[in-house]
Amino acid sequence: MLTEETQKLLLDYDWPGNVREFETVVKRLLVFSKEGIAKPEYLPSEIINFKPKQQFTVQKIDELERQHIIDVLKLANTTKEASRILGISETTLWRKRKLYGL
Repeated sequence: MLTEETQKLLLDYDWPGNVREFETVVKRLLVFSKEGIAKPEYLPSEIINFKPKQQFTVQKIDELERQHIIDVLKLANTTKEASRILGISETTLWRKRKLYGL
């Protein structure tokens, strides 16, 4: 049986070695588990110390886009030049500026 923390660590890990690596870790858990309970301390350190990749939400992506537009607007002399740098039409740039309050 897996503890809740062990299960979370296993689910969050990227498994770069795929099935073979997973199989090795499961075997390790079976060997080290006492009383049928697989605790996190039985996992390899790379799984315990693994930091999941940051998940991007729509809100975070919008903030990144907003900041990118601000940066380009500071560099460009005109909105036409800014839209060219961004690879969007001037109309789209106008809409995005309105959307983000720029």
